Amino acid sequence: AVAALRTGDLEAFGECMYEGHTSLRELYEVTIPEHDLIVRSSYAMRKDGVYGARMTGGGFGGSVIVAHAPTVRGALVHTINAEFIKHTGRTPDVYHVHSAHRAGIIS
Repeated sequence: AVAALRTGDLEAFGECMYEGHTSLRELYEVTIPEHDLIVRSSYAMRKDGVYGARMTGGGFGGSVIVAHAPTVRGALVHTINAEFIKHTGRTPDVYHVHSAHRAGIIS
């Protein structure tokens, strides 16, 4: 994942995210059906500018983080909401975050 980000290969980075989620689901069994649903919904949009998705922060129920092109955000949220409501009867909470340049020392 680091190598992909260093070279700007967002598709390869996204595959690392999906593979990480698969590992969390199959080897560690720490995902829940709602996580898996969101990851599957995002995976269906990978040709449209969605790069990858995975569960994160599982210690308190966790979240799913989705890496995507800015232009696909509206369609992605619509797709995830529609699938989530269809399968659970609930609307997911969606938070938009932006990546920073990188971590560094603050003086």
